[in-house]
Amino acid sequence: MPEEPNERLAYALAAAMDNPEVRQSVHEAMDASPYHEHKLVLGSFLQEARGSILKSSLAERLGGVDELKQLIQELPALDFYLPYETHRETWEHADDNLMAVCVLNVHAKQATAYHPDGSSRTLSSEEQIHQAEVAAMFTLHPAEPKSYRTAAESQASGSLQQSTRWHTRLSKIKNWTSDGIFGGDCEIYFETYLNKVDSPHLYRSNNIHAHSGSDDDPSTTDISPLAAIHPDKVSERELYTRVYESDGGWGGINKDDTYGTKVLTKEGSYSIDNANPVRNPPKIEATFVID
Repeated sequence: MPEEPNERLAYALAAAMDNPEVRQSVHEAMDASPYHEHKLVLGSFLQEARGSILKSSLAERLGGVDELKQLIQELPALDFYLPYETHRETWEHADDNLMAVCVLNVHAKQATAYHPDGSSRTLSSEEQIHQAEVAAMFTLHPAEPKSYRTAAESQASGSLQQSTRWHTRLSKIKNWTSDGIFGGDCEIYFETYLNKVDSPHLYRSNNIHAHSGSDDDPSTTDISPLAAIHPDKVSERELYTRVYESDGGWGGINKDDTYGTKVLTKEGSYSIDNANPVRNPPKIEATFVID
């Protein structure tokens, strides 16, 4: 059994997923998740009736319910999901051809992944993950703010309340960045204000789901419905817009990444990467519209 709490949990999770009943219950729960990438929050899931099979299996491998409870308390709230889309599409029939990893920094460059038989491997690149030829890599990392898979779910949560009155909106994100090899897609948000000094009238958008990309292969995400950015029309006043990638902020480790600030003067597409003004390509390109 590994010594570090996060690795101990990954070890136990991989072993638990050797049970077909556990895999089936997790598959059903992830399939029903309202969030992008079908995320679950592990601690909350284990308290639900549908998480009881996984909870019992984890407790058995860790030495009891008290040991599981103590381990969960030692760690931050954890997202539990499959960050790779190909794994989400195929893992239902994975049997025991899977591995589990738990990182305390979503941008970790290297981590130990465990198989159900207790064997492990060190992973430090997407290529290694694909070369592992597993049907699924379950990832646990500090919980990040979520976005909903459908407009109806988002509306039900109350997260679209502002959209009926905000006139500057986002229609598209082209993304050259990722959330690391153990993370999934990016959650982007925008802060807008009317002068260079942070105004008391600073507006923050909801989190916006954007597919991960890379310098060589950017992704394009069409935003539907359009994401509300600011109440006023950008054509009527300059808007200073600061862009972030949301990482949750646990323990000062996973602070939100700042992508840069741009002055909006009209609708259209803007390349954003103030951290390095000559970077080519930029971090993201955002397309704003007025309605």
